[in-house]
Amino acid sequence: GDVCGKGAGAARLTALSRYSLRAATVRTKHLATNLRDLNTALNRQYDLDRARGQHRFATATAIRFETDGDSVTVRSGSGGHPPPLVVRADGTVEEVACRGPLLGVFDEATFTTGDARLAPGDVLVLYTDGVTEARRGREEYGEDRLRDLLSSCAGQRADEVAGAVEEAVLTFQAGVARD
Repeated sequence: GDVCGKGAGAARLTALSRYSLRAATVRTKHLATNLRDLNTALNRQYDLDRARGQHRFATATAIRFETDGDSVTVRSGSGGHPPPLVVRADGTVEEVACRGPLLGVFDEATFTTGDARLAPGDVLVLYTDGVTEARRGREEYGEDRLRDLLSSCAGQRADEVAGAVEEAVLTFQAGVARD
């Protein structure tokens, strides 16, 4: 996940988000409900922050893995985060269809979940908008460029894919990490 802001205030909201989501998973394993509960907890805190003139929000992706023989089913829910991508062993890149609003912005928010089955050789990629919104002048790195890169990483291990994404974004930004 990610929170708006920097410093102690952002760290406090990160901690609240992590522990609220963990507490929600004790009650139910349904990711959309977990994200709704997190949204409620953040809204309560943000009401206090807004009264002090601070406007904040958070994003998060909740993931659950279920194994079945040689394959793994990934269940995913999103609160304002880009949806996860699956890089298939053949280079196909697929989106795990789960989208939801920013966390802590709307009182009545609806979250959805999506599933993807991973086979041997497939890689699940979670990323933030810091990747797709990386800039070189006025040009953004963008989702199309990310998908092209991921397709070229077919057959690589997850750590190799992560390294390739990091290197490509840094190169795109002329070696300067900005987010």
